[in-house]
Order: sequence, then structure tokens, then C-alpha cells
Amino acid sequence: MKIRIVLTGRGYDAARLPERLDLAAGATVSAALAAIQAEFGEGKLPASTLVVHSGKHLGAVAGYDDAPLAEGDEIMLLQPVAGG
Repeated sequence: MKIRIVLTGRGYDAARLPERLDLAAGATVSAALAAIQAEFGEGKLPASTLVVHSGKHLGAVAGYDDAPLAEGDEIMLLQPVAGG
């Protein structure tokens, strides 16, 4: 099953990830995040990175509600930016 990956915020090397990720049928958001972490290297996604599944906010990488994925779903990872 293919899902779309969108990375936003500072510090991401989005060129290292494909726009789409191919996962086994029945995969969950946690499986997608594990695959993304494998590409970036463990611990490279900050714990405060927000996880959005097809428009629904699930929480942050440090703690989120897992959800099943379906063909064509989208995982968006948003790194909060602060400053002034």
C-alpha cells in the first residue's frame, strides 16, 4: 500500500525521503513513522514533531494515537517553529 509523506519545518532533509512510502497492507501510523525514522536515523525526528494522518491531528512523535492506514492516506509531520 502506498501512502503520501509530507515533511514541514526546519531541519528536515526531505530529499532523503520519497514522496510516497510503500508499506504492507494493514500497516499503521507507527509503522510509517518507524520507516521514516529508519531513513532519517533514530532520534532525528524531534519528539515535538506533530503527527497528522489524512487531516487528523494524532499528537506528537513523543506520544500519538496510532491509527490504521489505507491506500492513498497522507502522513504529515510538522515541526513546530518558535521565535520572534
